[in-house]
Amino acid sequence: MSMAWFVLLLLALYVASLFGKGRFAAFTPDKTQPLRGILAVLIVAHHLSHIAPADAVLTPVYSWSASLVSLFFFISGFGLTRQLASRGQSYLSGFFARRIVRGILVSWLLAYVLFLLLGGNQAWNPADAVLGLLATGNTTLPYSWYVLCILYLYVGFYLCGRFVPGRWMAPALAVWTLAVGLAGWERCWYLSALAFPAGAFYARHEASLLAFFRRRPWSYRLAVPVLLLVAGAFFLLKKEWANAAFFALLPLMVAVPLMRVGTERLSAWRPLAWLSRQSYEIYLCQGIAFMLTHRFLPSGVGAWPYLLTAFVLTFLLAWMVHTASHTVCPVGSGK
Repeated sequence: MSMAWFVLLLLALYVASLFGKGRFAAFTPDKTQPLRGILAVLIVAHHLSHIAPADAVLTPVYSWSASLVSLFFFISGFGLTRQLASRGQSYLSGFFARRIVRGILVSWLLAYVLFLLLGGNQAWNPADAVLGLLATGNTTLPYSWYVLCILYLYVGFYLCGRFVPGRWMAPALAVWTLAVGLAGWERCWYLSALAFPAGAFYARHEASLLAFFRRRPWSYRLAVPVLLLVAGAFFLLKKEWANAAFFALLPLMVAVPLMRVGTERLSAWRPLAWLSRQSYEIYLCQGIAFMLTHRFLPSGVGAWPYLLTAFVLTFLLAWMVHTASHTVCPVGSGK
């Protein structure tokens, strides 16, 4: 039932694009940046929907996890491919220092240390942590599988960008993504991650799609319903490969309507702009915040006090990690 709410949101976005006054426009960083903040908050809400007592008021987002994460993957795959197309091979110079070390690892390590210092895993030892990751993709820091998965995808992007012709890049990334499934890792590593090569594919063909829609506006009106029907057919098959295909298609049902919806105007709202800047750290710190909320709130507390405390702690810890990471690796370092 909770997925029905997600579909209703997609339909609302589609209807807004039909009746809005916006012209067809590319899926730019100005459009995607506000989405990061919104998605980060929804991810936290989804995880809280599995924790009592917050679950009592968050039923609509109970099954949204893979859908939300697939949008993050899509945005990442799209953005990297667009940068590579505009800047060429020079974009890959210093890629590991800029995008992986400063962009991913520093904040993750700071959150990891914070989690351990706060007693998140008193039985932790490095050997078990490494073996668990290599064997099945298990991670010690709660919910941080996404971080290591995006790290894996970034390495794949770099290799494909260096050695694979542009027209074959998205298929090569899809093969790279599915390799973790063949290795026997947990399904979360590949189920929604196919949205990353889907984003790369969309970045390569977006200009042609925009031109097609501008010449034939009627085709745009059919695009989202057709995508919804195809994705729905995959969903109803209840097969693992069909689920992966569903979550690869789902972000397109957001990206296409955003051609005509001016989400970039949301960046002017300071709270959302702040959330967007901290979105990665919010993802990292939510598990730590849940642990502290459960530890310090009295038993029997109501859903709303629990929810408020969990969100406030998540945002506070995210701000701390974000600030510390930019102190360790200031913006511009590693370029």
